[in-house]
Amino acid sequence: MNIKRLIPVLFNSLSNIFPSLAAKIAMELFLTPGSAVRRPEEHELLKTAKEIRFASGCIGHSWGEGPVIFLCHGWGSRGTRFFNLIPKIVEQGYKVVVWDAPAHGFSPGKKTNLTDIAQSLANDLITSNITPVGFVGHSMGGVILGVMQKYHRPLPEKVVIVASPTRIPEVFERFFAMIKLSVKAQNIFTAKVKEETGHTYEDFSLVNCELGKNIQALIIHDTGDSEVPYSDFIALKELWDKSIFVTTEDLGHRRILDDQTVINKIVNYLGKP
Repeated sequence: MNIKRLIPVLFNSLSNIFPSLAAKIAMELFLTPGSAVRRPEEHELLKTAKEIRFASGCIGHSWGEGPVIFLCHGWGSRGTRFFNLIPKIVEQGYKVVVWDAPAHGFSPGKKTNLTDIAQSLANDLITSNITPVGFVGHSMGGVILGVMQKYHRPLPEKVVIVASPTRIPEVFERFFAMIKLSVKAQNIFTAKVKEETGHTYEDFSLVNCELGKNIQALIIHDTGDSEVPYSDFIALKELWDKSIFVTTEDLGHRRILDDQTVINKIVNYLGKP
């Protein structure tokens, strides 16, 4: 039997008999990012990069000179995933900095969570004396920007959010449904999240963040995104009336980063220094 098909069966049985144990295992699973093989384009890009070792131990890279545009990758990804976007921003006259979050890419660790990532990023920016004039976040990277702005530091005027979940409770609902976790185990899981982070799921949601109400952010999402539903984009659009919302089609959750039209929209939005 395929292991991916077996996991929901095992979780469903375990969570009905031993909900606390099932919740603990589910949390371990959720907080352990997957890893992806770097593409050849990423290895080529790294040959021209300057490595940055941050105070947290996280590893970053930079290209170009000028005001900094900081790129935040998604869950289970890495900074060089922006390989098609990075050169285009550098051509505008910016320095691009990417940062592999804890337990991601070249950075150390096996487990992490939203609060740890946002706190580490905020601290690393301070200790490295990096003050970005713009941020780009893909997927969970966009959520990290919202969490950082809400709890750690204000963001600049230029913020791009691509294919990001905006309602975090629904992220967990989809996860619970995928592994068929019992309601009792779900409640234990949720209580543990609040105990360990001091926050509820709602605290991390972009729909509960003032970011896009105060600046003209650029929000991009594909109608066919199979990982983050388009309805998340619509929910944010109804709240962030100052922001620019762009819809794409047939690009999905990841290919959207490689589309030339999307890249042009981001570069044009950032403008020149």
